[in-house]
Amino acid sequence: MTITALYRKSSGEVIKISTKGQPFTDADPQFWGVLIDSTRPDGDDVVDESGDLRGPLRELGFAKIADVGSNTARNATQAEIDTFESAQEDDENIESASRATDLLENHPQFRRAFMALAAALEDALPPGQRRTKGQLIAAAKAHVSKDD
Repeated sequence: MTITALYRKSSGEVIKISTKGQPFTDADPQFWGVLIDSTRPDGDDVVDESGDLRGPLRELGFAKIADVGSNTARNATQAEIDTFESAQEDDENIESASRATDLLENHPQFRRAFMALAAALEDALPPGQRRTKGQLIAAAKAHVSKDD
């Protein structure tokens, strides 16, 4: 049976190990990698078996890290664990900005609602300060790319 491990590329944090060979095809390859039949010197457990909905344990002795070069999923050191949260936050900001930009570019109903709101806000400005439709879209895209 093939064993696979899903890990975050930015930090190496192993999120899930499947003993049934789950391919994780729904994971965005920009952010996620999959180890196949990796060595697991510290076992297969990466989630809290108490049923805690928080998911992966980021505790010494439980948290796993992917060593892609040697195809190994091993226990992470405390220094490695300390990078997991910020890497996850950075990835989520990038994913969120990408989804928001996609809505502006590819979803007519969302774009129509956004443009109606933007137009209503623009109407409150003096005529010399109003922006074109293209300027509004560009400003929205620039704003969603920020980390706030």
